[in-house]
Amino acid sequence: MPGAEFSLIARASSSVITGLAKNITAQQEWPNIHAALVELHEILSEWAAAAGRTQYLIHESQGLTPKQIREAYKFVNVYVHPILRNGYIEAAERDLADVMSPPASIFHRWSSRKRRKSARRTLFSVLRIYCPDLLDEYEKAIADRKSWVHCNRKEIKRRVEELTAHERAVLGTQGMQSCAQLEAVRQQVELLIRERFPLGGAEPRGN
Repeated sequence: MPGAEFSLIARASSSVITGLAKNITAQQEWPNIHAALVELHEILSEWAAAAGRTQYLIHESQGLTPKQIREAYKFVNVYVHPILRNGYIEAAERDLADVMSPPASIFHRWSSRKRRKSARRTLFSVLRIYCPDLLDEYEKAIADRKSWVHCNRKEIKRRVEELTAHERAVLGTQGMQSCAQLEAVRQQVELLIRERFPLGGAEPRGN
């Protein structure tokens, strides 16, 4: 290929890439609220389900064999990987952070001003303005469940089948409170999606 033609194609390709990058960054100025809320709902739904399995393990472990307990432990939200020491809570927190306050796009990372701008334009910021009560309940539910798990997961793994009836009742009651908080927030996010967005679309309904 002659040098002049190669240079022309290279310049044209560069222009296309530059235009695409501008289009992508323009689209990413604000988060897709509909998609972000749906993803938030699904993470909360998965976490609430795992919390429910934790409650089942606490209450039903007396009737399970050690093998059944080991298997059940892998699917509850007190689980911690035996080698990596990375558990359900840690993974869920990362997923929630990526939805609520995602990192700046690759096209913004080179500029501190654009990174700061991206950090302000997040689902967290939108909820803080439009749904402050929901955001408060969300943060409390996450903090309370995290606190309960960190306080009890070693005990649950070590001797859940040996708990006395009183210990089982106390642990189950405390765990159920934070489990119910997660479910309540999930329901509020679901209601927000249903009320503000039509089925299959991302354009919000009017009042």
